Amino acid sequence: MKKTLYVTDLDATLLRNDKSVSEATARILNFLIDRGMLITYATARSGHSAAKLVGDIDFRLPAIIRNGTVFADPKTGRETEIIMFAPKEEHSTDRRLLPVKTEEEMFQGEICYFTFIGDKTELDPLYERVREGGNWTCIYQQDVYTPDYWLELCPKDATKAKAARKLKERYGCERLVVFGDSLNDISMFQAADEAYAVENAMEEVKALATGIISGNEEDGVARWLQEEYGRSADAGKREIRRRVLALRDGLDRTEQERGRLLLTERILGHQWFYNSHIILGFASCGSEIDTRELLQEALRLGKRLFLPKVTGEEQAQMRFFRVRRLEELKEGYKGILEPSESCEEYIYSEAEAPNTLMLMPGAAFDSYRNRIGYGKGFYDRFLADKEALQLRTIAVGYRCQLVDEIPADHGDIRPYQVICV
Repeated sequence: MKKTLYVTDLDATLLRNDKSVSEATARILNFLIDRGMLITYATARSGHSAAKLVGDIDFRLPAIIRNGTVFADPKTGRETEIIMFAPKEEHSTDRRLLPVKTEEEMFQGEICYFTFIGDKTELDPLYERVREGGNWTCIYQQDVYTPDYWLELCPKDATKAKAARKLKERYGCERLVVFGDSLNDISMFQAADEAYAVENAMEEVKALATGIISGNEEDGVARWLQEEYGRSADAGKREIRRRVLALRDGLDRTEQERGRLLLTERILGHQWFYNSHIILGFASCGSEIDTRELLQEALRLGKRLFLPKVTGEEQAQMRFFRVRRLEELKEGYKGILEPSESCEEYIYSEAEAPNTLMLMPGAAFDSYRNRIGYGKGFYDRFLADKEALQLRTIAVGYRCQLVDEIPADHGDIRPYQVICV
């Protein structure tokens, strides 16, 4: 997928109606940012106001504030780049107060942004005067949270769109995706490669959107980004799976035998294997590393051995059943040797988990313990609600199955250890 910059509006887009960030939105965005997605926000707010509201999200790119007039540190709100109406001029008066007598004087000094707040009947005449002409961009709309109207004037070269394009170029992105709800987001929508309006957006904004997503009260932006990451991760995983399985399939008998001997030695000498009464193993299939000797030894030592069986009308569920002799296994899902459903089924117990070892197959692994399976998510679903058992999992394979990095998804369960030989 093309390198992409994602820019979201805040009020009534990322933020809920009470101006808060939901726990789900914060969790999802932090996960995605940590995985390398380039996400920032664009708002009419000041830096400090915005930073305070989104403090639970670990934004790392410059934030676009005051409708594109200023770049700011997303964590502190400190302004880092400003587009001015006029060159800087020094004033002996309090920098926060600058009385003026003429319209021309309004544009002198360090001025980058005007905001007029009031009743619509009060601001309409002013809007008619400033809407056309002048060295500024004019935005006039009702406040999201109050009956007041806001009339905002920014320098001509300062818009959310231009700021977003500047960040896109700065970070070498090929694609710009934006999210918004209001009139001051229209410039972004027109400049973006893709633009998504939340369900609660103004009709004028929806008319320009690539698509409509769930509203700000339903974590619409975060959910869309999560799905976007999932699509990208799935594509990346498919390519890694294809490449690594080709390497694994190409191993000769000498390399396969070496791997079998080394893995058997490593697992039989592992403290978890020695201390576990229950072994959740797997019968290797195809070019997977050979586990037969491990399973035989577990049975010889009197451990309770359970192997997986894919069940259900759509073969969507993986369950584990006890095996007493490997000879009783029969070919099942995808030609894998499986136990019978008539055998004793493994029932998860948090108390028993410390005495249990699960061995996991896989297509590829990385040094961060991320794992790519075979695309059906059986182990992720099986382990999702078994936190204590997650701490007793070892994924095994050949050293050719180790890759630099795997794009992890939000629902992926990482094995606690990875052993590749």
